[in-house]
Amino acid sequence: MAVKDHSTLPMFVTNRDLSYHQPSLCAPDCKKGLPYPYRTYEDVEEPVFDPSIHLDLEMPEYVTLLPGFIRRTRAEAGDMAPGSLAYSKPFQILSREGIRVLRGIVDREMQELEGVAPTRGSRIALRGLYYSSPWVRDFHSSPKVLDHVSAILGERVVVTHDLPSGPQVNKSVPGLGGAAEFWHWDSIPYVGNFLLNPMEDMEGGELEMIKMEKYAGMAALTEGSLRPQDVARMSYEAPGRMLLCQGSEILHHVTPIMCSSYSCSFFPFFPGRRAHGLSPSSPSPQPTCSSRTRW
Repeated sequence: MAVKDHSTLPMFVTNRDLSYHQPSLCAPDCKKGLPYPYRTYEDVEEPVFDPSIHLDLEMPEYVTLLPGFIRRTRAEAGDMAPGSLAYSKPFQILSREGIRVLRGIVDREMQELEGVAPTRGSRIALRGLYYSSPWVRDFHSSPKVLDHVSAILGERVVVTHDLPSGPQVNKSVPGLGGAAEFWHWDSIPYVGNFLLNPMEDMEGGELEMIKMEKYAGMAALTEGSLRPQDVARMSYEAPGRMLLCQGSEILHHVTPIMCSSYSCSFFPFFPGRRAHGLSPSSPSPQPTCSSRTRW
């Protein structure tokens, strides 16, 4: 049964006085029988991930904090309490070369989804890149990336423990109409998201977040009492600029994408490293599918 406050669950109450910093989960030793093919640089034509070539790390101009959705510059925010970030302004994370490499990898993997109909929103989701792409695996688990994201969030994070699901790529279906992503909250505490495609001919596709406690936001949404000032709308600004969001605590969706070509978004997932912290993966996660064609 789902609970609204995970801190009331026995596993958190019993272990409240314990502290353990969990490491990032490594790939399984046995590479056979995984939900996706496990590939190395010997198996695919990908350059070896190089932070000095593929990253262009910037700090966000501002962050918005919980509770109250208060905007502060990162300097003003100071030593943020764990779990206090609501969302950040987009900031550069990939260089032009990094964008080019990642776009090529996504295009290659997306070929498996040709002809697949979307099952949620007007997009198709690609998963399993942590297994199928050594470049993506090294990017997502890069100490420079984890250090940078941790500095913005105010707490140490690790790579998602749900390796088959993260990172995820959403590809819009041109002309389908409707929201690119329905209203929801995430099963992972912190989610980054950035575009891989140019934005010159793109209309819509903004991230909208309800600036309320998530259950109150859902009630306002379903009851028709949501006011315009209760919704924050964020543009991704440009390819390779990442917006960080505490998606497990904020009700959000993506507005309809109005363009003749498709949009492609990349989502790395970051749980906190505190095993009994205030931002674990949700006890009621979204369904996890082992097939790229069913999500």
